[in-house]
Amino acid sequence: LKEAERDPTRLAEVLSAYRQLEAAFKEYDMQELFEDPEYSLKAFLRNHHRIRAEFEKYGLGYLFDSVPSMRDFLAKYKDMEDELKAMKAARAGEKLAERDAEMQ
Repeated sequence: LKEAERDPTRLAEVLSAYRQLEAAFKEYDMQELFEDPEYSLKAFLRNHHRIRAEFEKYGLGYLFDSVPSMRDFLAKYKDMEDELKAMKAARAGEKLAERDAEMQ
């Protein structure tokens, strides 16, 4: 800040960067992060860093750099989740049928 007081061009650069950051936060509907960087932005970045680190542990960090890759990954695991639920439901149905047969 002292440097900006001595050099008006530096102050202009700081203000320009401020406006660009403000516009970017608004464009992506994250104004609250810009308005309260000490609390909201730090918390967001901390969580993002931790989540990304977890993905990195499994070699999946690239998913954060590619929307299509993340979309495909999530769709694949959503399909697998649905398939697993169907299998569990089928097994539960089989167990009920076996129990009914035993009771007769």
